[in-house]
Amino acid sequence: MKINIGNEHFAFDTYQLVNKYFEKKYGLPYWSMNEKELSFIDNAVVAIGDAIDEVLNATINKIIAKIPKKVKVKIDKYDVWALDYTLALIIAPALKKLKDAKSGSPWVDDADVPENLRVDPLEVKKNEWDTDSRYHARWDYVIDEMIWTFEQHSKQNTYLYDEFNTDKAAFEAHSARIENGNRLFGKYYNMLWS
Repeated sequence: MKINIGNEHFAFDTYQLVNKYFEKKYGLPYWSMNEKELSFIDNAVVAIGDAIDEVLNATINKIIAKIPKKVKVKIDKYDVWALDYTLALIIAPALKKLKDAKSGSPWVDDADVPENLRVDPLEVKKNEWDTDSRYHARWDYVIDEMIWTFEQHSKQNTYLYDEFNTDKAAFEAHSARIENGNRLFGKYYNMLWS
């Protein structure tokens, strides 16, 4: 197997500059600010950023969007003999890199995490859109479970009883955790971004 994926062609925008302004002034990113609390200058910074973004989107970003990303994938016959193993060798390190590069977290259902990570209904939030104190920990838990699962898949003897010295209960618990990691990967696949 050979995979060569070229760099992504990102559009230009003022999002990071506007965020830096708000983080320097308030210690918070723009998206977390209450619009009612913004000063005239704050609103002007946002309006100027939006106007520049409109110009960028009408000009250079249209050109960038048409540049195809270079992707070359060559799959050999022996790569698919145990495709689950082959993909696990790629997915586990990719998930680790994603976790390290994380710039946010998606919503994770309480049913997918242990009780100590679930939303505390008694926790008071300043605004209705604020996240709770365990929000990012829930995503970290899900990512860690997926990483562990694909590391297990990359061991070719994952399903052998002799690894557990014929301890059926340990084998079943191990297998159940793998199945849960597989389920989480499928459920949150569209959330694998940084």
